Amino acid sequence: MDGDGIVKSAARVFAVLELFEAEQRPMTATAIERALTWPQSSTLALLKTMVQLGYLAFDPLERRYEPSLRLSNLGRWVGARFVQGHLDDLIRQVGEATGETVSIVGQNDLWMEFLRVRPGRNPLTLNIDPGTHAPLFGSIIGLVALSCRSDREIAELGQRVRKLPAKSRETPDMAHIAEEIAAIRAAGHGVGYGRYIASVGAIAWPLRQDRDPRPLILSVAGPTEMIREAEAAIVTAVEKILAEHRARRGRMG
Repeated sequence: MDGDGIVKSAARVFAVLELFEAEQRPMTATAIERALTWPQSSTLALLKTMVQLGYLAFDPLERRYEPSLRLSNLGRWVGARFVQGHLDDLIRQVGEATGETVSIVGQNDLWMEFLRVRPGRNPLTLNIDPGTHAPLFGSIIGLVALSCRSDREIAELGQRVRKLPAKSRETPDMAHIAEEIAAIRAAGHGVGYGRYIASVGAIAWPLRQDRDPRPLILSVAGPTEMIREAEAAIVTAVEKILAEHRARRGRMG
C-alpha cells in the first residue's frame, strides 16, 4: 500500500484493464509491459493470474491477452438497465425453445471456459457454473471452436496440449480429430455424447463475431438420452433462432 492508501497490486489490475480500454485490441505481455513500464516478471505474473481467474483470455498461438466475456459480466447488471445484450437474448430464446441448459463458451489458452450459463428447466438438467473449464480437444465445444481455426493452428494447439503437466494433459488422436472437425465444418455445428461429462450430450454452434475471428460457442446440453431423442428438433429450433439473429445483427452465427 502506498502513501495514498492504494493497494499496489489492485491498482495494477485496473491499469491493465484501462490499457485494454484505451487500445481496444489483444496485446502481448511485452506490449503491456512496455506500455505500463513495469518489470517483465511482475507483468507476466499478474497477467497469468488474471487468466486463471477468468478475467483475461489468452490466445496460445498469437501469445496475446484480451479481456474475457466474463469480465464484461461484472458490469452487465448496470448496462442491463439501458440495453439488453444480444447474447442474453440469444440464450433466453434458445433456452425457452429447448428447455435444456444453454451456455456461451470461449477458448481461453488451451481450455474452453463457460462464460454464461442458463440452466435448463427440465427436471433432469445439466448444472454447470460460469468459469468452469472443459478440455479443448476432449469436448464437443472445444472441437467446434477448433473447427474455426486452420489445420495448421489445430496441429500446433495439439502439440501444445501434449506438453501440459501430466494431470492436465490431453492426448488427442489427431487423425480422428481431423475427421470430426471436417464433419463439424460441413454441418455447421457439432454433436457429442459423454465426451466431457459422462451421460451428458451437447450440441454446439460457433457464433462468429465481426471483430474477432475466434468465435464464441453456443452450447445446448443435458442428459444424453434427452438430447439424443430431441437432437433433430433442437438443431432445427436453434438454427432458426440463429438465422433470425443474423438477419437482425449481420454476421453472428
